[in-house]
Amino acid sequence: MKGEVFYACGICGMIYERAEDARACESWCSAHGSCNTEITSRSVGSISRAEPRLRK
Repeated sequence: MKGEVFYACGICGMIYERAEDARACESWCSAHGSCNTEITSRSVGSISRAEPRLRK
């Protein structure tokens, strides 16, 4: 994994190989307060967040 770059949704913490997917995830999360399964199916993992930020 050395030298690989990953992109994360700043809201839910899902990690993606493509920046476009992370941006789409963040846009959806921000607008809907939830995750979109079509988008998250492209994730390669997630990072734990100390404070959940999805529910408004």
